[in-house]
Parts: sequence; C-alpha cells; structure tokens
Amino acid sequence: MEDDACVEVFKAILDFFNSEDVNNLQDHFLDEFRVKFRAMAKEFLDSDLLSNSVSESVKSSQCITCLDATHKVLGPDGFALI
Repeated sequence: MEDDACVEVFKAILDFFNSEDVNNLQDHFLDEFRVKFRAMAKEFLDSDLLSNSVSESVKSSQCITCLDATHKVLGPDGFALI
C-alpha cells in the first residue's frame, strides 16, 4: 500500500475511534486484523522514515498519525510491537 493511502487509513481509524458511537471496539478486533494492521504500520514507518521525497515536518506528522492509530488498534503498548 502506498504511503498516502496508509495515511488515509490511519486518519480514518482515528476519526472512527473518535466517534461518540464507538466504545471498546478494540475488544472485538480479530487477531488477523491486528496482525495485518501491525504489518502495514511497520512497513509504512520503515518507508516513511527513510523517504527523501517529503519534508521532515510531513514525515513527523505522518509518523504521529500512524502511531496514534496504532495506539487505538493495538493498545497503549502497540507501538512496541511494530
């Protein structure tokens, strides 16, 4: 998945979790989803941090978005898994 598409997925996850209608969703995620999300986040961070095609401020913003989404999906220690 391309970096821009990943960022959009991360933003959509954050928007979804910030919805008033969502409570304790993490308890219902399938392990398969968590595994795929973790792989996508790791691949994104690897390519984002190594990229020379975007500015450092854009990299930082994208990295924070990814880590915030990771926190929502994988829990408070999720970033350690990637």
